[in-house]
Amino acid sequence: MRAATVLSWAVLLSGCYQIDIVAERSACSGSECVKDAGPSTDAGPGGFCEGGGPVVSVGDGRCGGDLAQRAFRFAVCSCESLVSSAGITADSFDSRIAPYSTGGAGASVGINGRLDLNAPGRIHGGLWLSNPSGMVAGQAGSLDISRSLSCAGPVHSQAAVNVGLDARINGNLSAQSLSVGGRLTMPEGAVLDIVDSARWGERRAETVSVAPPCDCAPEALVDIGAIVSAREDDNDNAVMGVSQDDLRGASGRHSFECGRYYFRGVQSDSGLTIEINGRVALFVQGDVSVGGRLTITLGPQAELDLFISGQLNTGEPPQIGSLDRPAQARTYVGGQGTVQLTGGGQFAGSLYAPRSELVSSGPVEVFGALFARRIVTSGRLTLHYDRALQAAADDCPPRTDLTCSTCGDCRSSACIDGQCQPCVRDSDCCTPLTCQQGACLIEP
Repeated sequence: MRAATVLSWAVLLSGCYQIDIVAERSACSGSECVKDAGPSTDAGPGGFCEGGGPVVSVGDGRCGGDLAQRAFRFAVCSCESLVSSAGITADSFDSRIAPYSTGGAGASVGINGRLDLNAPGRIHGGLWLSNPSGMVAGQAGSLDISRSLSCAGPVHSQAAVNVGLDARINGNLSAQSLSVGGRLTMPEGAVLDIVDSARWGERRAETVSVAPPCDCAPEALVDIGAIVSAREDDNDNAVMGVSQDDLRGASGRHSFECGRYYFRGVQSDSGLTIEINGRVALFVQGDVSVGGRLTITLGPQAELDLFISGQLNTGEPPQIGSLDRPAQARTYVGGQGTVQLTGGGQFAGSLYAPRSELVSSGPVEVFGALFARRIVTSGRLTLHYDRALQAAADDCPPRTDLTCSTCGDCRSSACIDGQCQPCVRDSDCCTPLTCQQGACLIEP
């Protein structure tokens, strides 16, 4: 059996929105709560704790669920490169239905830079690479992509390359063998160098362009420092009897009931355990530095949003959250530098660290999604994408403003002529979503 608690990271990516922290209203009777359509006034822990939706709201009918749904389209997104000497596996599950057992399709990988693999790659979804340097796959095993491959540069492999649907490659392609279930598109004059067998459904000669799959432009990144600073004088510390310095020099076990808490750093020379009971948001000004292991447990029905304006540094891989409810714990890291996972580990949830490099010296298994500036692993990287992330906006108030500039503004619909409307074709949707009966959804 899997450990009861695991590392849980979540990612929340916005466009150019000013972010405020609010909660939704709900009418509660005993343990039963029914959300109403609008946000509360965000005054005191009462309104916050009654909320059933996401913590973050950006106004105009948009809330944190909108931003999460926009950010978590991919199982993994890297703003620069992804390097793995032991390979990568990506599949999916839906935590709303059941915990992970056997993975399915719908787990795509997006990289704005280069992909370097020295071991097998198995992606139960699509692969998008927008850098002209393209992709290199080593000789240790095949690269298997169940959906489509879109690459803005050449593809070089010393093993087999197998693509379930279309392959679009803007350059030469070399491999031991090649299998493309649909159309193979390469520029006129590009060299196809296959040692053994090659097959495809159709071949087309034209230039291939691939837009950056990950929203990594500076203006598109969440200003986590601003989110944290806004809570210095607007929190529930006083009413809950908590000091802003309680987690500086802390050790042992600390429990938090429902509320929003602001801390001037988290520092421990040894291990630190935090128990979350109810709906909790922790805002940390500066770094979280724990010499031993940081453990954060969630009680029944609890959920956590952890905002760190600085960096996350732990002597041992942290354990946060539960595999049964990986979407209930979310951590946002705003600092630059390296998130070091010494020895690797097994984690639940998703990580948003767009200014940080994620480095692991051992195998890493993530339940949820991953977003980082750069990813380097010497152990195998395994991702179990939680399809529930694409339902994050279900807890948001109804949209009142349906104008849009990109498909990311429109939840599960498309941005057509500046209005959120039902999609007509796959190209109306944000990559890697597809048009399914007028809605932009993760591929089945």
